[in-house]
Amino acid sequence: MNKQTSFPVKTGHYLVGNEGIYKVGEFLGEGGFGKVAKCTKLGCQEFFAIKIVEHVESGKKEFEALEIIKDLDPVKNNLVKLYECFLFENVICLVYEILGESLLDRMCRQDFVPTHLCKLRPIAQQMFQALSALKSISVAHTDIKLDNIMYVDEESSKIKLIDFGLAIKTKEMLTGSNIQVIPFRAPEVILGLPMDESVDMWALGIVFATMCRGDFPFPCGTEYETIRGLVQIFEHFFTLDEGTFNDLLKRMLEVDPMNRITPSQALEHDFITMRSREGNREQPGVEPWFHGRKLNILIVKWLKKLKIAKGVKRQKIKKEI
Repeated sequence: MNKQTSFPVKTGHYLVGNEGIYKVGEFLGEGGFGKVAKCTKLGCQEFFAIKIVEHVESGKKEFEALEIIKDLDPVKNNLVKLYECFLFENVICLVYEILGESLLDRMCRQDFVPTHLCKLRPIAQQMFQALSALKSISVAHTDIKLDNIMYVDEESSKIKLIDFGLAIKTKEMLTGSNIQVIPFRAPEVILGLPMDESVDMWALGIVFATMCRGDFPFPCGTEYETIRGLVQIFEHFFTLDEGTFNDLLKRMLEVDPMNRITPSQALEHDFITMRSREGNREQPGVEPWFHGRKLNILIVKWLKKLKIAKGVKRQKIKKEI
């Protein structure tokens, strides 16, 4: 991206779209893609969030991804709504509904106080619905993280999934592709195995673990540090008394993607339906997978479970740990 002083769009500028003219207000955020501006549409009191992308091909890619999901109801499925996309003076403009803060923003604002499970439950239900909708059309988001889940407004518990710039049809996901950001990267991605939309369920599990801990569970340096961090995650959650959440998290972070919980199964899980709250209090009853085990033994067992241990040099494992 160009330096800030050379960014082609500034506060007070007008963007001429296909469905109206938008006046640029304050800038809400920026990244490698460009910037997001809070805009008003002339003749309308409603605000919009316009993603202004300098790299035309990147903007086109995001629009094409959104075209894939355009038939999904954004309200019912908790997906950000796109109003229009247009090219204006060599920048791509994607006009979205305006939302509130992200999960990460709220965690920062609340000084990273761990999220209570009663507040996490509606977020989980909505995200499972979003992933269920994407799975129904064989699409993977591939960039599930705290920044890309946003509250509709400051007071509401309603959330929406945003940023489909890296979304892809599952049939187009190539083995060995370097998708997802660390530490949200699924083990099959780390190990160069075949993958599908279940990588999103893994990433969402890391999101929930982070929210309940109140901080990131492990460093963001290397993939093997991600594996180290998993030890901390499971040791933490196996001490909780909320058995249904333990079980849900275990199934979301299942190493074998073939056995990982699906969005439709997650929507019927006792943590979401609260069926287990009727009657006696449930006990955790979850085997502490990593208790008392050395990390190198854990990694080898992990690789063996995925049936590729013979293809990985033990020297590499020992070097990394």
